[in-house]
Amino acid sequence: MKRTVEERIRRQIESCVREIQRRNGNSRVRLRPAMRLQDPQLGLDSLDIAEVFVWIEKTYGVASGDAKGFPHTWRDVISAITMHQQEYA
Repeated sequence: MKRTVEERIRRQIESCVREIQRRNGNSRVRLRPAMRLQDPQLGLDSLDIAEVFVWIEKTYGVASGDAKGFPHTWRDVISAITMHQQEYA
């Protein structure tokens, strides 16, 4: 079940990222959990990443500062959301 929850979260984050990519005129690349937050393939700059984190906070109630250490990959972000949901379930 954990894998299903993580996959659902990944898809939702990917949808947000793709909307930003579309708006910026960047090619849409599938978000893979092992990718760094600013992987060049994604075409996201620091403001785009900040926008994603604001969306995550609004959607999941998880602020980037809530994680243990700053996330470096999308897997880190997904894990932080999953852990937050388990703590407050």
